[in-house]
Amino acid sequence: MIKAANQAPSTGMRKRLTRRVAWHTFALLSAALLAFSYLAASGGLGRLAYGALVVDSHDQPTGAERIILVPSGGRPRIDEAVSLQRTARLPILVVGADSAVNMKWVKEAGGVGRVLTDASQDTEHDAAFFACSLATAEAATVYLVTDAAHMRRAAAWFEYYGVHVTRRIARDGRGGTSTGSILHEWGGLLEFWIKRAAQHRIECPHSQPRSPR
Repeated sequence: MIKAANQAPSTGMRKRLTRRVAWHTFALLSAALLAFSYLAASGGLGRLAYGALVVDSHDQPTGAERIILVPSGGRPRIDEAVSLQRTARLPILVVGADSAVNMKWVKEAGGVGRVLTDASQDTEHDAAFFACSLATAEAATVYLVTDAAHMRRAAAWFEYYGVHVTRRIARDGRGGTSTGSILHEWGGLLEFWIKRAAQHRIECPHSQPRSPR
C-alpha cells in the first residue's frame, strides 16, 4: 500500500526537527551575543546589558521556605546564607563544585549546613540534582542565595525543575560588571531558553531519591 504523501511525521522525527531548529537558533543567537558583548566593552552598552541582567533586591519570604540553598560560587554567597540562617532558623544546603570549600566557609562563619553533591557541572545540574533529591514529587520552596548577576539564570533553572525559589542576593562587592561576566551570564540565559524550547531535561538517577531535609 502506498502511504499518503501528507502523512504526519513520526514523534521521533518531530523531536529531531525540534532539536535541529533549537540548536540552529542557538548558533545564530550566540553569534549575535558575541557581537553584542564586543559592543558592550565600550562602556555604556555594557552597563545597560548588566542592568537588564541583574536581580538586585531580595524577595519577600512566603513562609513556605524549608531550606537555604547555596550554589557554589564564592564566600559572599556563604556569608549571606549564614546571615539568613540566623534569622530564618533553616538548614543550609550547598550544591555544586567546591562544596567542601564552601562547607569550610559555612563553619568559619558560624553556620550549620551540609553538602547535597559536589558532582554538579553547572547551574542546571545544581537544580536538577536538588529536584531529584526530593522525597516526593511535590515542589519545594527554598531560599536561593547567589549573587545579583547569577540570580536570574539560577532562579530560571530551579523553577524549570519544579523548585519554587525566594531570591536572596549575596553582595559580592564586585558586581560582575566585566564584559566577561556579562557574556557568561547572558550566554547562560540563552542556553536556558534554547533548552527550555527543546524541552531538554536531565533525568534523575535510578537510585531512590532522598529528602534534603
